[in-house]
Amino acid sequence: MQDLELQLNGLTTQQFLDEYWQKKPCLIRQGFPELEFPLSPDEVAGLALEAEVPSRILQETGDALGWSVRHGPFSEEDFSTLPPERWTLLITDLEKVLPEMQALIEPFRFIPDWRIDDLMISYAADQGSVGPHLDEYDVFLVQVQGKRQWQINNRRYTDDEYLPNPDLKLLSTFEAEQTWVLEPGDILYLPPNVAHHGIAQGECMTCSVGFRAPVYDDMLGSLADFLMDRPGTHPRYRDPNLKSTDRPGRIANSDLRQLRDGLKRILEIDDAAFAKWFGSYSTQAGLDWVEPLTRAIDDKELMIWLQAGHGLSRSTASRLAYVEQKNTLLFFADGQSWKLDSTHLAFIDRLCTQFDYDPVELLPALEQAPELTRLILELVNAGLLEMWEEA
Repeated sequence: MQDLELQLNGLTTQQFLDEYWQKKPCLIRQGFPELEFPLSPDEVAGLALEAEVPSRILQETGDALGWSVRHGPFSEEDFSTLPPERWTLLITDLEKVLPEMQALIEPFRFIPDWRIDDLMISYAADQGSVGPHLDEYDVFLVQVQGKRQWQINNRRYTDDEYLPNPDLKLLSTFEAEQTWVLEPGDILYLPPNVAHHGIAQGECMTCSVGFRAPVYDDMLGSLADFLMDRPGTHPRYRDPNLKSTDRPGRIANSDLRQLRDGLKRILEIDDAAFAKWFGSYSTQAGLDWVEPLTRAIDDKELMIWLQAGHGLSRSTASRLAYVEQKNTLLFFADGQSWKLDSTHLAFIDRLCTQFDYDPVELLPALEQAPELTRLILELVNAGLLEMWEEA
């Protein structure tokens, strides 16, 4: 797929973030004016036949539940029995299934990678939709083929305004405040919790770049596990000044305060430890997309490969990040962490920014810093970096 340049209605990326990000919707006409989407509807449907591809079909039912959902993999017979209208095929993690689709995510990387989730594609038959709903995360909806009507409503909804559907959280009542029809190259940005309803005008395809919004409850559980795994003594409750009681069933308020204060102290964590936990937490892969090499190579084989003019490429399923500290860097890849000298900042920043690495760029750094050679070797053997031959 070709490289894309994002047009933001004449705004800079910072102006867009200041005015719209997590504040209000933004319709971007011809945000990708040169967009030439390389996939046909048949090719998208073909992906849904594969077991490793996460796919769903949502179909409007006309009953009290509103829509039904089926999960793939699907068969050709499944598609042949579908009606000519009012259904949608969804495929998530498209950039992991087809690495060239990373080109649709790339223009949005003015937002940090740890916030970006995945690229989803939606093929809809005429009048197909997934129903009116809210998302708790930001999303850029990119029209890539055909036309889709989008309706939005920015009011708050209560729990009794949802359909009684156990599989899908869809709104039972929805009135549009604004309506637009998007054509190929148009983009609609929606902040969290803006109700929206997209309806295909004829068959169409829409890609969405979704963003991660970690739930604090989930993070707390992960942080607690991290703290429990730390070496050293884990303090226990102590009450050396215990008073005699004639009410053994009573939990004293003073005991509750001491217990609460003890838990607060356990959750206290310094900046360095917090960075190590969050870097690992935020780069963990959701699905097992990456496979290690069947035969691990050593550092000599790696250097011979690069010296022969062959390069490396980063798996689009990998998550890389780093944190700068005083004299060190913490580098993270798919939940693992490495501590490096801060002099390697430029190398690590380039590693996280790029997806293809020229041997001419890699070799000088690796030849001067054995720790970087060991790092790259570990990433190659883990399958996060892939070896490619110069054509």
